[in-house]
Amino acid sequence: MKNNFVAKHARAYNKAQVFIDRKVEAKKGYSKHKGYQEMDESCPNCGEYLSGDGYGTPERCPNALEERWWYTEPDSGPYYCLEEEE
Repeated sequence: MKNNFVAKHARAYNKAQVFIDRKVEAKKGYSKHKGYQEMDESCPNCGEYLSGDGYGTPERCPNALEERWWYTEPDSGPYYCLEEEE
């Protein structure tokens, strides 16, 4: 008769584990993934709201020079104005 390797090594791998109750932890405020952090959608130099969606056009300050962002990828940026440009 051949040996049963599954039964022979079962005690080495099948150990009792203590699991965390996720529902109780969620009520306490714990979450494994914190989620997407929304960025501030204003220019730090002038305070204007950024235009562009990041899919078709890059996110940019309306006061930023067009040469800085016009030929770049849509998902690059955000592009802010320089303080001297105002």
